Amino acid sequence: MNEPQRSHQRLTGIVILIAIIVAATAYLFPKWKTGSERVECIENLCEIQRGAIDYVNKNEIYDLRNVSLNDIESAGFIRKGLKCPSGGDYVLRPDLDPTRASVRCTCAKSKGHTIDD
Repeated sequence: MNEPQRSHQRLTGIVILIAIIVAATAYLFPKWKTGSERVECIENLCEIQRGAIDYVNKNEIYDLRNVSLNDIESAGFIRKGLKCPSGGDYVLRPDLDPTRASVRCTCAKSKGHTIDD
């Protein structure tokens, strides 16, 4: 093979490789975005849950049904305006076991937006 033919084949190979990389990136980008939103949501849930536990411990609250996210936020235990990046709503609820003074926080965007025990 002569030199121009070889360089043409090399160039074609590089173009094909770039096209494959671009196609793979276009396919994977939405998955990366969804994953990062899920991680951010779970980080928010952890912050809310830690803030809620600190709030009830500091204020010696044992009936958790009367505690709201607003109470915890206005007392400065969590950052203001925490929102799920995927549009879910955070719900603070007492643990189902009334003998445990713990709080669970969940996100209405349930697919993957949870804290595992």
